[in-house]
Amino acid sequence: MSNPRLTSLRDEYIQSLKVRNLARRTIEARAFMLERFFDYLKSRHITEISVISKGIILDYQIELYQTINKRGRPNSVSYQNSMLSAVKGFLRFLKERDYITRDPSLDIPYAKVPKQLPRGILTNTEARRIINTPDITCVLGYRDRAIMEVLYTTGIRKQELNNLNLADVDYNDGFLRIDQGKGRKDRIVPLGRIACRYLEALPLCQRQPAFQKHGLGDGEKIRQKSEDKEKHLSPYLPAQLRHGNAEEQGRYPGGAGDTWP
Repeated sequence: MSNPRLTSLRDEYIQSLKVRNLARRTIEARAFMLERFFDYLKSRHITEISVISKGIILDYQIELYQTINKRGRPNSVSYQNSMLSAVKGFLRFLKERDYITRDPSLDIPYAKVPKQLPRGILTNTEARRIINTPDITCVLGYRDRAIMEVLYTTGIRKQELNNLNLADVDYNDGFLRIDQGKGRKDRIVPLGRIACRYLEALPLCQRQPAFQKHGLGDGEKIRQKSEDKEKHLSPYLPAQLRHGNAEEQGRYPGGAGDTWP
């Protein structure tokens, strides 16, 4: 258990993030990362914020670098920097509220993030094979096909798809409205004609008994329920389709979905 004084300051910091209207997931991530930092302080028998020095933050950075994660691998540079960023934000808050006289993390640089191309990008043929997997003669298979068509032709993220309403679709001009996407920003994205065709017929499918049975009969949401995921809808598929979309957009500016016959 963390020191009560540190926990109290953390709670005050988390409250300040809520006041700033940061995304819920961002706030939860910051709280988790700070808890890991407090665990490190506890292992060093540090219970007072006034004792936290630049040297301790540097030692923590080294600890993050040397730690082997649950997968048996070193922590990624992005993970290390995220953990350090949470500590920096917390200490900056303490300095602004005059809990400490100076921020010991101020001059500590982040690790350099290597520039890497994404791996496992789907080719057009691979994407076609995956998207053709669902059985569109049944209503749930049709829904899965519509989901993958949208993911591939728009490149939107899984959570953005989960929040998508059919009312957000412009079938005439081929556009989707994404509300509160990444960074809590709204945006308009182009939608391919094939995905439009599947989405237009989706409300009719949602009225079928199979959709009612799975709680999908409201005729509005197209999101995928976790309890009836199929094998071909893996957790990594949205990212794979998004990367495949980027590749196809580079070759076909008119849209990935519109390149298909």
